[in-house]
Amino acid sequence: DNNFEVALLTGGPDGAVVAEVLGNNAPDGGNPANYLRINLGAVLTPGDRFDTIRIVGNNGNFTIAEVRLAGLLRTETLVKITDISFNSATSGLSISWESTQGKLYDILVSPDLSSPRTSWAELGGAQDIAADPSGSNTLVIALPFPGEGFVAVREKNPPPLFSDDLETGAAGWTTLVNDASGNTEWELGSPNGSTGPISGADDSANAWCTSLGNYGANSDISLRTPVIDLTGAAAALLTFDAYRDADGFGDTASVRFLHSGNQTQLGADVPIDMTVFDLDYIAIEVPVPAAAIGEAVLIEFNFVSEGSLDAFSGLCLDNVKVQIP
Repeated sequence: DNNFEVALLTGGPDGAVVAEVLGNNAPDGGNPANYLRINLGAVLTPGDRFDTIRIVGNNGNFTIAEVRLAGLLRTETLVKITDISFNSATSGLSISWESTQGKLYDILVSPDLSSPRTSWAELGGAQDIAADPSGSNTLVIALPFPGEGFVAVREKNPPPLFSDDLETGAAGWTTLVNDASGNTEWELGSPNGSTGPISGADDSANAWCTSLGNYGANSDISLRTPVIDLTGAAAALLTFDAYRDADGFGDTASVRFLHSGNQTQLGADVPIDMTVFDLDYIAIEVPVPAAAIGEAVLIEFNFVSEGSLDAFSGLCLDNVKVQIP
């Protein structure tokens, strides 16, 4: 394949643009008099302003690789519709497209191309369509318009398997004190330690913290989520916002995945680096271990402090989510 840099010259309501080939490896040695007409309607929306479009071409066949919109790169993977046909006997419109496991699909409709695709209406009864294991979906719908109309297939990620911003309380969560001293416990609310955060992430009211004030010495405490069902997942990703404010050398934290029934550990501990001093909440991602996939699990956050008495807030957590990657 050859790569071509192109610049928009003219456009039309059908989304087609005339692009000037700028690359030296273009046909005719990059002669600016040589133009390619490329349909970018699936990527551009009315009002878009952009610097360059990169297309990939071979033997006169061209596809879009990326669009640089006013300095901002927009790369869009389009759903490939493989077949569309109309059965006059049943008045059914059959649409087939290539699908990806773990994704969901919506059918969008519009009577014309005057509006951006993001504003097209969702066709009733044709939303949240799961990908077929074969890698190809087919759906038969009634004609959405009596005359001319347009149909699009939208790909999206499924909703999270679990999501809690902690603003509605601690229902389903469990806290444990594993040490003999009881100097620290997980608390939900607004942190107020000597250092560290004074709110949840994004200035929200609540976060889970290793005590809302300063944590104590010789502590070993655990925080467990409600049960999360991973029985239908092929893979999953845990994400959470964390604010780390500990002594930087002797205190540790980790994430564990437990079987919800007997609390046996599934996979190894995943350390949370407590040598870092955060200035704000940061997002942390933890791939769910293979041993936990297909199970109903509890996710356990564990914090351990050493013997010195330190004036730090410890660890605060917010916006805990498990989703299909």
